[in-house]
Amino acid sequence: QNLTINNDTLNKIAFCGLAFHATLKNITLKDCNLSTKGSYAAGICNDAQYSTIDGCSVEGTIAAKSCCAGIIAQTGYNSVIKNCTNKASITVEEDHAGGISGIVQNGSIIFNCFNEGNITGRKDLGGIVGDIYYASLAYCGNVGNVTDISGKGYHIAGIASDLKGTKMTCCYNTGIIKGGEYQIGALAAGNSASNSTFDNCFYKENCASYGDGTKTYALGVRKGYVPQDDSERSVTTFDNDEMISSGALCYMLNKNIPNDSIAWFQKCGEGYPKTDSTLGIVYVATELNCDSSFNSNTTFQNTKPDNIIVPDHIYDRYTCKVCGHIDPNYVAQTNGVYEIGNADELMWFSSFVNDGHNNANAKLTNDIKLNDISIDSVLTDSSISLNIWTEIGKENPYSGTFDGQGHSIVGLYLTYDTNKDYTYAQRIKMAGNGLFGTLDNAVVKNVNIRDSYIRGI
Repeated sequence: QNLTINNDTLNKIAFCGLAFHATLKNITLKDCNLSTKGSYAAGICNDAQYSTIDGCSVEGTIAAKSCCAGIIAQTGYNSVIKNCTNKASITVEEDHAGGISGIVQNGSIIFNCFNEGNITGRKDLGGIVGDIYYASLAYCGNVGNVTDISGKGYHIAGIASDLKGTKMTCCYNTGIIKGGEYQIGALAAGNSASNSTFDNCFYKENCASYGDGTKTYALGVRKGYVPQDDSERSVTTFDNDEMISSGALCYMLNKNIPNDSIAWFQKCGEGYPKTDSTLGIVYVATELNCDSSFNSNTTFQNTKPDNIIVPDHIYDRYTCKVCGHIDPNYVAQTNGVYEIGNADELMWFSSFVNDGHNNANAKLTNDIKLNDISIDSVLTDSSISLNIWTEIGKENPYSGTFDGQGHSIVGLYLTYDTNKDYTYAQRIKMAGNGLFGTLDNAVVKNVNIRDSYIRGI
């Protein structure tokens, strides 16, 4: 408690200078006061290499010229920071500051970490990390505010200020992000964000803004450039504090973690999700939709309910009218192969594959007419109702075996809007336009296409 270092001539101030092939575990600093006009300052350690930092927490104030953090100033060479919390305010005169680490790189991992402290500086500021390159972030949350005091900086973000070659998984931000002239984000910022992946991440709408408050980007792009589409990146927004306090956000963060693992905990009705297991697991207390998602009437509690009733899907042909779920039993399998004998079954197979069953196998048992109408009629009468085809493997590559057994598909009709302002990622996914979109180790054989039409509009 009360660790104090105030020396403007020093570089690299912290509880520990260098951790090399070391483990720092369950270290707690309360009311620390660390400041220098030099670079590199952190609560626990300045430089971690091939090391593990586990279960550490820091409260107080930490300030430096650059590269400043609550836990580790600079993290590299396959180091791991886990189960750490920062509540200290972090201030840099110039750049690279984060609640957990200022710089992370070279295969390092940060997971189960949380920041409540405010981050202040001029550029490269993140609620969890400043810059992160070729590393990974998982199960990290930020509720601290991140502020560019110059109004002219860049790379200001809720989780990571600038990232490259990095995967961000099950992270969230509710802190207010106040940026400079360009490149700010509720989660991440920087030109290299396109080289990273985001899975099941969340942020509060309008938490990130430029000086005029009108430009909000989830990931961060140059001012004036078209932002990346969140829907392409498994990023979700929410717009009210009730979503946080009720336990709904905590429930969603845990929902897609493999093997039903729990990373986020919260006392329902107060606070926000943390990686502190003493707070309790969040369970659904009342009704769910037929796809097990919750709705406006759903409530949450910290005790596991005896029974939650999930209503049955209501299918119209093969699609649920309520949630859009694809009926997996609409077509029967024989020896692991779906036997397709009519237009509805073929359209079901496309939907089934595009719903995530990319390696499903199928064979045609008959010639199939998707549209029993001439192309000439289609071209001259715009009122005609058609079965519009969606490519098998449109969103993700198809990798199964499709055997036409010598049969034909007739009347395949597909439209492609050439004038729409698609993002680059969307154009890549639409690169294939036909019976199939994209194939990856797939086998397609013995099938004919007749009297069909692909139209750009």
